[in-house]
Amino acid sequence: MWKTGLALLGIAASIPTYSYFGERKWLQTSEIKLKSNKLPVQFSGLKIIHFSDMHLGFHTDNQYMDDLIKQVNAHEPDLICFTGDLIDEDPAILETYLTKLQQFKARYGKFAVLGNHDYGKVNSNALKVSEVLSRSDFKLLINEKIQMKKDNALMNIAGLDDILYGNADLNHTLSNIDQDTYTILLAHEPDIADEVQNYPVDLQLSGHSHGGQIRLPLFGHIIAPPMGRKYVNGLYEVGDSLNVYTNRGIGTTIYPFRFFCRPEITVITLETS
Repeated sequence: MWKTGLALLGIAASIPTYSYFGERKWLQTSEIKLKSNKLPVQFSGLKIIHFSDMHLGFHTDNQYMDDLIKQVNAHEPDLICFTGDLIDEDPAILETYLTKLQQFKARYGKFAVLGNHDYGKVNSNALKVSEVLSRSDFKLLINEKIQMKKDNALMNIAGLDDILYGNADLNHTLSNIDQDTYTILLAHEPDIADEVQNYPVDLQLSGHSHGGQIRLPLFGHIIAPPMGRKYVNGLYEVGDSLNVYTNRGIGTTIYPFRFFCRPEITVITLETS
């Protein structure tokens, strides 16, 4: 009995050690291909790197950021899409990471939206996050859309303000979108997909849930945040034509642990069907 007790004690001690020192910084690359007959052939093969929820300032360090930058840039992405929560609480940390954020490279641009932690308790936090993203050459989309053009072919990239603490406006963001134009929406909270499916959006990229951050084998996530409880992790088909991808995020919050839920970089390749 005492041997069994010692073994159980050892296991209990090893789990938080592994979760903090091991899995929390063990970046995983997930690769998916999505096909659509709405995607112009000029954009077929477009490579998107999607990641989310850095939570800078909460148990982050320079080496981890350097590893992230190296892995993202090694894929030579056409687009980089970041779906919010750049900081955890204190925006003052951002000056430390400004030069790091500038090192992310994408052929056609870097795009971002704000998350609930970017707003925090005071809106001035979001102003600082917005400023640093702009100085890092990220195009911040707040209830707006832009058109990408390649050889007279078009596709839309739209971004929704944070749902919990911002002023999200789907109607304004997605108004006047041509039904036949392939459209990507960045939205921090994934569960907005239930409303997004009523608009001509083909792909929604989200974060927020961290995939649960702590997951148990055969059970899945233990807890997830508001607006991140339905579409928690990975790829979903919502309605007739909407694909939703919820990225597990790069950082952590509340507790600096990950278990069966590695931080994630998602490589999405779009193809014409």
